[in-house]
Amino acid sequence: MDLPSSDKQTILLVDDELSLREVMKYMLAQAGYQVLVAENGKRALEIYQQQTDAISVVVMDLMLPDMYGTDCLQGILATNPQAKVIVCSGFAGTTETEEVLAKGAKACLEKPFTTDELASVIRVAIEER
Repeated sequence: MDLPSSDKQTILLVDDELSLREVMKYMLAQAGYQVLVAENGKRALEIYQQQTDAISVVVMDLMLPDMYGTDCLQGILATNPQAKVIVCSGFAGTTETEEVLAKGAKACLEKPFTTDELASVIRVAIEER
């Protein structure tokens, strides 16, 4: 996997599916990232608000059980307008994708995605100034 140098950077991973959370957490941890996890949008917002300065990138599912991904995205961006959020969806290429990109997400990954695709999107987000 070709992830950027982690330099102990922190990724906030938000997904309601336990198996996906665990696989992605393991993958990112193996690459040297500190990984915080949230199972829903409310928890993601709590974690982000508590650790804004520590979180380099948020990787977030678009379909969350307690709030829609665009609402979570808006909450994160209200806390930090420069937040780097990557949205994951099984419905990429739809109007929802266009909506989250228009609302400030840095990228949208279509599920299922490969490790290399995730690595590339994270690299671009981290390196963006």
